[in-house]
Amino acid sequence: MSIAEYVRRIFDVYSRRHSEEVPDARDTVSRATRNRVLQVYRDVIFGRSYADPNRIWAQFHNSMEYLHGRTVLSKAMEQRSLDEPDALILDLYAFLHECSTKEFLDFIELSFKAEVPPEDASGGTSAVIDAINEIFRVDNLPYHLTDYVFGEAPRTGSGPPLPTPITSYPMVIKIEEDVAYAEAVSPALHILSAERYSVPNREFRDALEHYRDGKFPASLTDCGSALESVLKVICENNGWDYNDSDTLGRLLDNVVPRLGLPSAFKEKFKLLATIRNTDSRSHGGGTTPRDPDRHLAQYMITSTAATIVFLASVAEGRRS
Repeated sequence: MSIAEYVRRIFDVYSRRHSEEVPDARDTVSRATRNRVLQVYRDVIFGRSYADPNRIWAQFHNSMEYLHGRTVLSKAMEQRSLDEPDALILDLYAFLHECSTKEFLDFIELSFKAEVPPEDASGGTSAVIDAINEIFRVDNLPYHLTDYVFGEAPRTGSGPPLPTPITSYPMVIKIEEDVAYAEAVSPALHILSAERYSVPNREFRDALEHYRDGKFPASLTDCGSALESVLKVICENNGWDYNDSDTLGRLLDNVVPRLGLPSAFKEKFKLLATIRNTDSRSHGGGTTPRDPDRHLAQYMITSTAATIVFLASVAEGRRS
């Protein structure tokens, strides 16, 4: 990995993506939560007999140095030398207890972009991600850490297989309703993790991030874009003609009948296009400001996710 790619990964973090976010006391990561998360890191890092714990912590510290533009992160270590034993670990621990919620979430995301991410001896990074999500759940925080998204491994003929490329690293998304997430958003993220859905995967994740950031018009826009892209992928996979400029309504007119679905479904799904057109900022609002509230954005995300799952599943079943 080049130094340019390394730096690029570092700056794609929670606080940078959502610099205009208005803090909400309900979303604050408490000291107790931070302690629990760091205990997970401590247990898995010091439990890895084949890795150097100090090197792993040093990688985490290095990433945070780049992000914040300083070599000493915490106020507690400003007058001490980082050459002292365990100084980097002490500095990082102190910073992670005094920093903002956004900066703490940055650390979690950056840790999974490190050369050696936090891994459980038996469950790998997925076990650590599951543990962090369980802490968020127990502490009643509206956050969820997504898993890695992988592409297809390059074909090498008779040679040894090449590493599977990572198309998206774990990121913290905001969730409001456990049932809606479990029944709609999570299955949608699973379906969109397939390489052929790489474009709508990015668009839907953008919608989730904008929702978390309170940028509800942008969230509505990206929901519509993700659904459009899914419909275009379905057309591509089935050899159906479409134009890149086709609107969501036109794509639904094209795809829904070909999937063998009743026309009533087409009209129901077009409600999402109507919401995007009337309440997002994908079109000019004229003299009327467009300022959808959280409830409409939440409905749009949940409905878009459920529609993606439904249409993609029907399309896959049709091909099998």
